[in-house]
Amino acid sequence: MKKFIIPILSGLSVLLAGCPSNRMMESKFVDQDAIYQKHSVSYEEEGDLTGIVSEFHVDGVNGTTLVLTEPSDVRCEDGELRAGTYLLGGAYYYHSFNGYLPVVTVEFIDYQKKSYVNRLPLPAARFTEQTVKPGLHRTITVAFDGPPCAKGESLQLRIDGDSLSASVDAVPGGTFFSVTPADLQKFKPAERLTLQIIRKNNGPLREATIRGGDYYTAYYSKKITTVLE
Repeated sequence: MKKFIIPILSGLSVLLAGCPSNRMMESKFVDQDAIYQKHSVSYEEEGDLTGIVSEFHVDGVNGTTLVLTEPSDVRCEDGELRAGTYLLGGAYYYHSFNGYLPVVTVEFIDYQKKSYVNRLPLPAARFTEQTVKPGLHRTITVAFDGPPCAKGESLQLRIDGDSLSASVDAVPGGTFFSVTPADLQKFKPAERLTLQIIRKNNGPLREATIRGGDYYTAYYSKKITTVLE
């Protein structure tokens, strides 16, 4: 578990954007219909590890965070989520498991034993080829295995050099990136580069209280190391 906690609280920091409230209270003291759910799922292909962080708030995403009071619970696939607290305060729940699932199921059970089940899409984006040769004087195509780039999602090829980074968006409706010399103009010839595909999605929860809820997912491919030609 320790191996995963650091990545999920840093790798998902963009998705969670920190905890909106550093206050906490027990969920049994609030109107159960006023609980707002927030689930963030991340898969890291490098370690073949899936993780989830869930938050519960009263009266919206910026409200006080809740510590779930038994029999209230939150579960993900093969186990219950464990409770944790952010450094500056605020409660969250987390869990991790080995392997990848294109859809991750999360169940929240409130204090009155009402169940909310949400299936969160986690589309893949794996490098089709493990050898990529970007150049300063030619355009190349970098293909990936996974569903085509859909409207509204973030699907990028991240390129990290010795001192700077760049990103290229996937071609809409396609399963590839078109990397042009203009995308690489800030890098130096023969510079060592690390490439990674990052795919992010978000949306409202299908099953939630009248206060609603949302989800965020992120897929991180394995990294490829190459040299700029």
